[in-house]
Amino acid sequence: MVAAETLMAPMTQTEPQAPQLSEKVERIARFLPGEAFYTERITFPAGMTTAELDTAIETQLEAIAPFALEHLSFGAWVNGEGDSALVYAAQRESLEPTLDELAQDEAAYPSFFPFLGLSVEKPCVVTAVCDQQLILLVFDQAGKLPQEVHCVRFEGETDDIARVERLRADLFRDLPWLDLPLHPGIYRWKDLQRNWKNQLSWACIDGDGAEVRLELNAVQAARADVRDPLVKQRAYQGARWNQWLWMTTAGSCIGLLLALALLGLNALWSGTLEAKLQTLAERQQRVEVIEGKERNLQVFESGSAARLQPLAMLDVVNRVRPDGIFFSEVRAYDGNHLQIDGLAEENGTALINQFRDALNELNRLESVTVEITRINQGVAYFFRANLSFDEMEVAAVGEHQ
Repeated sequence: MVAAETLMAPMTQTEPQAPQLSEKVERIARFLPGEAFYTERITFPAGMTTAELDTAIETQLEAIAPFALEHLSFGAWVNGEGDSALVYAAQRESLEPTLDELAQDEAAYPSFFPFLGLSVEKPCVVTAVCDQQLILLVFDQAGKLPQEVHCVRFEGETDDIARVERLRADLFRDLPWLDLPLHPGIYRWKDLQRNWKNQLSWACIDGDGAEVRLELNAVQAARADVRDPLVKQRAYQGARWNQWLWMTTAGSCIGLLLALALLGLNALWSGTLEAKLQTLAERQQRVEVIEGKERNLQVFESGSAARLQPLAMLDVVNRVRPDGIFFSEVRAYDGNHLQIDGLAEENGTALINQFRDALNELNRLESVTVEITRINQGVAYFFRANLSFDEMEVAAVGEHQ
C-alpha cells in the first residue's frame, strides 16, 4: 500500500470536476451507496497471516453486527501496520438488485472506499464526494484509519461547492455526537485502474488537484470487495488463472519469436529467406490473435449502482442493542417507524428488558413498545419492538436540489 498524503490542502473556490463513473470504473468494479453500510474500526495483534487476519475480521464483525454473517455483504480495509481495519457491512438483501447485475469478475465497493488511503495529522472530519455521494470520514486519531464513515446521496452537480457545503452542514447537524473539527477541503474520487496482476490503483484529488493514490494487491482487493465470499474466491482464482495464462502466453510469444529468429537464420543459410519471412509474418499475426484473446478475458460488463436509502434509524437503535440480542427482521414504514423482530438466547427476559430501557432513554424516540412474543422451550425468547422516531432529517436532501 502506498501511504496517503497528509490532509493539509485548503479548499479552493473552483474545484476540478470529478470524472464520470462509467468512464473510469467500467469493467473493473461498481460503487455501492455508502449510506447502506455500517462501519466499524476494529483492532487485532499485528503480524497475522492472511488467513488469520480474515478469520479475525469475520469473528469481530459477527460480534458487533445485528445480523448473522450469512445475511451481510461485507468487506474490510486493513492499515499498513496490519493491526487495525475498517470493516463495513450492509444487509445483503438490500444490495442484491445491484450485486445480481455484476459480471463474474466485476467487484463491488462502497462509495467511500477510495478515500480510506487518506491520513490526517490531527483528529478531524474529512469531506469527500464520489458518485453522487457526500461522505464524512471521522478521524479521531492522527495517522489512523477513520473511526466511522457517514454518507448521504444527493442530486445535481458534484462541483457545486456551495451545494456540497450546505449538504455537509445538514449531515453534520444530524450527527450530534461528532465533536471534532471539520477539515475545510473537499476530496473527490478521480479514477480506478487495474493491471495484469489484478492489482487496483484508486486515485482521489483534493481541492488543489493534488492526487492521493491507494494501491491494493489482489488479496487486499478481494478482502475489500463486498460480494459473496464464494463469488470472490472464484473471481480470485480466475484472476490467478488469467495471470498465469498471460505469463504463459508471453513466454510462448518469446519462445515463438526466438524460434522464428532461428528459422530466419536457417532461411538465410538455405537460400529460402523470402519464404521464411512470409512464415514469420503469418505467425506474428497468430501471436497478435492470442494477445487479443487474453485482453478480452479482462473485459467486463458495467452498469450503474442501485440507489439505496439510509439506515440511520436502525443505526440509532443498534447503538444501544445489548450483546446477546439479535435482530431477525426489520421493517420501516410511515417514514419514521420501525418494527423489529428479534430474539435473545440466554437471560432472555433480562436482556429484552435492558434493551427496552435503553430505547426509552433515547431522546430521538417518541414511543417505544417491546413485547415478548414467544418463548421456545425456555431457551430462546422472541420479541417484537415497535418504535416511533421524532422528526429526523435523515436524508432530506431534496431541499438542496
